[in-house]
Amino acid sequence: MRLLKALLCCLLLSFGLQLSAQSVVDSLRIDVSLRDDGSAAVTEVWSIDVQGSITEWYLVEDNLGRMDIRNLRVSDETGIEYVSEGTSWDVDRSRAAKAGRCGMVRKSNGYELCWGVGSNGRHVYTVSYDMTGLVKSYTDADGFNHMFVTRGLGSSPENIVLCIRKQGLILTSANTKVWGFGFNGQIDVLEGAVKCWTTEPFTQRSAMIAMVCFEKGIFTPDLSYDKSFEDVKAAAFDGSDYHDDSAPSLIDKLIGLIFAAVTALIGYAAVMSVVRTRRRRKELLGGVSPKDVMWYRETPVGGDLKEAYSVFKAFENSTLALERLIGAYITRLYYKGALSIVPQEGGKPALRVNEYDVSNPSSSTDISLENRLYGFFKAAAGSDMILQQREIKRWSAAHGKELYEWQQDVPEAKSIWAMTPVEAQQVFGLRNFLRDFTLIQDRGVVEVGLWNNYLIYASLYGIAEQVYKDFKKVCPEYFVLAQNQMGTQELAPVVIHDTIGNTSRYFHRSALNYASGQSSGSVSWSGGGGTTSFGGGGGFSGGGFGGGGR
Repeated sequence: MRLLKALLCCLLLSFGLQLSAQSVVDSLRIDVSLRDDGSAAVTEVWSIDVQGSITEWYLVEDNLGRMDIRNLRVSDETGIEYVSEGTSWDVDRSRAAKAGRCGMVRKSNGYELCWGVGSNGRHVYTVSYDMTGLVKSYTDADGFNHMFVTRGLGSSPENIVLCIRKQGLILTSANTKVWGFGFNGQIDVLEGAVKCWTTEPFTQRSAMIAMVCFEKGIFTPDLSYDKSFEDVKAAAFDGSDYHDDSAPSLIDKLIGLIFAAVTALIGYAAVMSVVRTRRRRKELLGGVSPKDVMWYRETPVGGDLKEAYSVFKAFENSTLALERLIGAYITRLYYKGALSIVPQEGGKPALRVNEYDVSNPSSSTDISLENRLYGFFKAAAGSDMILQQREIKRWSAAHGKELYEWQQDVPEAKSIWAMTPVEAQQVFGLRNFLRDFTLIQDRGVVEVGLWNNYLIYASLYGIAEQVYKDFKKVCPEYFVLAQNQMGTQELAPVVIHDTIGNTSRYFHRSALNYASGQSSGSVSWSGGGGTTSFGGGGGFSGGGFGGGGR
């Protein structure tokens, strides 16, 4: 009996020592940078107090399907980059053999991402990898439902923050809807990004699942599925707090049947409208797609940027179209002499705001929009009339309402029933001409005014960098003639993109931020952010069960 008690005490002592020796995860920060093709650069920062005899830390990335994980990289608080062993990671090695090394273990439908812990004590591990196919294309929207932190972690993080951004675009409640599952916390669209964080301790039953829906046009995902995002939502909402589970009454059911019938009729009408719209677009472009329209070498629609923008947006409803219109106006103001680019000692070039007569009000909406932009520049520049990038950023951040009101005055996309084939073919004909510029043998005489317009419209189409490089390659004499005729300096690529490009982005994003703040009252079930649901989240990609020290 005494022997049995002694053995029991030893077992309890051993168990207690194991508990006391368990590693503690102080915090976890996950940053996800989304790319146009739906892939993502993921960085996870794990702050861990390593204890016990574990030799490595590992993360579970299961349920990948057509997705993939590549380019695992790990470093620690010393800044040392760990040696990568690719997918040849050997779990059965000593701590010393794994120290300073990382790798992946391939599973049936995913991976384990592994690295050596090195030694006991507090460490900060920065884990980076590329994930393909995170954002998928669905019939009605693009998005994902992904588990970023698994259930059953050996050591639960005390707090977790997830931040999801899109390269070159500010995310707002207008173009992004969000929901969170598997943990107690918050998820919102804040400061141009999706942000998700815990508000209560994470447990082994917890998981961090983020479901995000983007409007069409933001991404061109490599992965596409022949179903709607509504189907994804339905699977995720099952068992979640996003439902109203109260039983419907008989009247509710009758109303639902009537509503379904009306919806079916509306759906049929919508389908027929889409068919007629596609047929009309093809008629406007002479029976071909936009990329096959014949070249047009002159300035389209009489040089009216607002009108060209309206035609272009009716065909290609990109969220960046308005930002590009701002860039085109800035480029045109430059060629009109209202703005110039001046070098700065020890820094990047800056915009100089020159005296420019806007006293005569114009009946043209196009010129009125341009003149108001010029007024913004003049206000931001201050007494020295030199507009530094930091001044542009600071002024636009403080004047979101004015910029929003300017954008509201930009006409909507022109109705395809109101435009003419000549307008549509001129707009897309010039774009195709500029895209194919290096292939054109007979470019004719260099007319500086016309070629300036080419660069203005290249900004509207979002291909200014390519067109500039093409001009430099096949016709360097343009820059000599432009400098002689206009007295301007040559525009270097850094000037175009750091000065004009950044300015248009600052203006556009500040307007979006203002609009987002005005609509912040959205409730969580509609995708406007708010409290997460511990239940639900089914149909997720990634994640799985397990992970931590071993």
